[in-house]
Amino acid sequence: MVKAGLLGAVVLAALAGPGWAAQDPTAPFGWQAPAQTKSVVRARLPQLQAVVCGGPGGCLAILNNAPVALGERISGYTLADIREGTVTLSRGEKRWRLEVFADDIKTND
Repeated sequence: MVKAGLLGAVVLAALAGPGWAAQDPTAPFGWQAPAQTKSVVRARLPQLQAVVCGGPGGCLAILNNAPVALGERISGYTLADIREGTVTLSRGEKRWRLEVFADDIKTND
C-alpha cells in the first residue's frame, strides 16, 4: 500500500512539473513577463571607395572594398547607375547617390 502511494506521488509530481516552469514562483502577484519585440536589422549603406572605368566590362564601382558591376547587389542594395565619380544604389522604391569624395549622401526619393 505504501508503494502504491509513493508511485502515485511520483506520477503526480511528474505531471505537475511542467506547469511550474511556465511561471516564475518568485515573481510578484499578477506580474506578466514583458512581450518580446523583434528588432529590425537594416543593412548599412555601402561605402563607395572608387569608380573604375575602362576595359571590356565597362565601369565598376568599388563598394565596401569589393568590385560591383551595374545591376549587381551588395548588402541588399542594387547598383542602379555608374557615372564618373558617382554611383546610384537602389533598394525598394528608394535611391541613394554616392560620391567618391562626398561629405554627405544625397537621397533621390
